[in-house]
Amino acid sequence: MTFFPDVVENPFVDAVCIGEGEEATRMLADRFDYGGGDLPTDVPCYWVKSDGQIYRNLVMPRNRSLDDLPWAARDLYYKKYPETKTHAIKSFMAHRGCPYKCTYCFNEGYNQIYKLEAGDKQVMSRRSPDGIVDEVLFEKSRSNLEMVAFVDDVFSIHRRWTMDFAEVYARRCRLPFSINIRFDNVNEDMVEALVDAGLHLVTCGVESGNEFIRNSVMKRQMTEEVMYDAAALYKKHGVLLLTENILGAPSETYEMALETLKVNQNIRPIYANASLFSPYPKLEITEYAIEKGYFDGDFDKLDNNYYQGSIMEFETERDKIRITNLRCFFGLLTHYPRMLNILSPCLDMKPNSFFRWIGDLMDGWYLKKTMPYRLSIREMLRLAYFFLVRHRRGSNSIFSKGSPFVSVEWRGKQRSDDRSIQGDSVTSW
Repeated sequence: MTFFPDVVENPFVDAVCIGEGEEATRMLADRFDYGGGDLPTDVPCYWVKSDGQIYRNLVMPRNRSLDDLPWAARDLYYKKYPETKTHAIKSFMAHRGCPYKCTYCFNEGYNQIYKLEAGDKQVMSRRSPDGIVDEVLFEKSRSNLEMVAFVDDVFSIHRRWTMDFAEVYARRCRLPFSINIRFDNVNEDMVEALVDAGLHLVTCGVESGNEFIRNSVMKRQMTEEVMYDAAALYKKHGVLLLTENILGAPSETYEMALETLKVNQNIRPIYANASLFSPYPKLEITEYAIEKGYFDGDFDKLDNNYYQGSIMEFETERDKIRITNLRCFFGLLTHYPRMLNILSPCLDMKPNSFFRWIGDLMDGWYLKKTMPYRLSIREMLRLAYFFLVRHRRGSNSIFSKGSPFVSVEWRGKQRSDDRSIQGDSVTSW
């Protein structure tokens, strides 16, 4: 599913689904069968290429009955990727949609497509708390499940629903869980209720410590004080905090990037994840980058990994080098601020595989500390392999095929982020 359907113009693509795809894909499959194997060209939500012509169909309104949808067919993934069944953290979704207008995220463009093509202005849909717990308990009955990761864009956006969820989850489940959340939409009552239900980890976006980048370029509309207050609230109630950060945004300098590091040092999360900005198509921040001359608009340059390097132009080449290297040591420097003076000469060196390798190892170590259960040595090695070799693998990675550090044969492609958001969390393991 995408909000950039122009990819259908590629010679290897026959059809692309825009937006929600459950109903549209079922319709496409049914008509494909009934049509004797001919690809239908009039299915809503699909752009279809046939006989050299592209048929651009409008989207349908969003599905408001999420409880009526079948649960994810995880068994298909378990069969193909056995480690996803044995790994004790599994992802679930309670909501769809996000009303915020962050320029590095697809949601604003996604919402505009539904508004213009289907007259659909309601951006949020949610499942019932009991329906969510039913799925969690079912999954626990058939696989290893010790922590639930809710991967909604913003989990606590509706206060009454959040309080109802906390009550139901506490009564029926109580498995430790993590959520994605903004710093500015929680209060102490909500945190207390969620902690009582089993809240273990929250992922919040700092994104940038520089006010201009954060609020003008990224349109986060958030103050440092709000972030500090929320972080103190989580610490007070024993909730671990993981922050997301974007380095190398359009017009960012090295000094601005250091402001992001400083905010994280003040917040002191269990892990500060930092990625390098990637100019994905159709994002407002990408258009800004093109307009200001920080990106030439050639999307073929995009790598499959936003941890390895940047295709952006910077104010100076030195800024680009230092920011790229800073990403590698970001998590470490968040915990040990004084090491910046020691590592400062390294930041001026040419970005290299060794720095990335060190950064990946440290990131994996801090991610391990977010887990609410102990790992055996075998599990730790397996997760380290999965994280370093698959998740963090890019075309420039020290672990990529052909590297002297690796002798395995690679199959398949690295996971892509279908939300077009920089950064990831422990749930991506």
